[in-house]
Amino acid sequence: MNWNVPLLTFCIVVSLVQTVFARIACISKKQCEDALLPRSDCGSDGYCTNPFTVGGCLENLLPEDHPSACKKVRVCNSEDDEMTVRSGHCRQPNPEFEHMEIRILAQNWESSYIMTWLLQILLSEMLDVPTTVETGTPNAKLNFYDASSPLDYGISNDWNAFTTANRVVDCR
Repeated sequence: MNWNVPLLTFCIVVSLVQTVFARIACISKKQCEDALLPRSDCGSDGYCTNPFTVGGCLENLLPEDHPSACKKVRVCNSEDDEMTVRSGHCRQPNPEFEHMEIRILAQNWESSYIMTWLLQILLSEMLDVPTTVETGTPNAKLNFYDASSPLDYGISNDWNAFTTANRVVDCR
């Protein structure tokens, strides 16, 4: 019997229902900062948090004396909780540039995730546009700035999402 087809089918089904976490177990903030970056913390669940939740990617990685206008705290999005906003881990967009939030459909393969995250960084940190990621699956998370760094696999080419977006246009 040729096991390629059943094995491939099994792998596809498992990947559709499984969430992958990039988790590092911890007992202290220092342990997380040593393993990741200075703004990572040891979360209440015993795992290191995503260091890019605090401020963003460019704000964390560019040196303090970097002359670029890109070194600024990321713009808040609709998936940021009240504590994230109050603590200054993100900022409100420039009121002169009122752009509604953009939701990027990530599809369901890793290369599209990376491109989606690059777009989210560009829009949220450089262009002041609130941006979130759509997986096509309810409650699945793929936000680059999520503290727990989940990697939820969604569905690809969700026709209902496209037709709803076309019909509703503005989700505010």
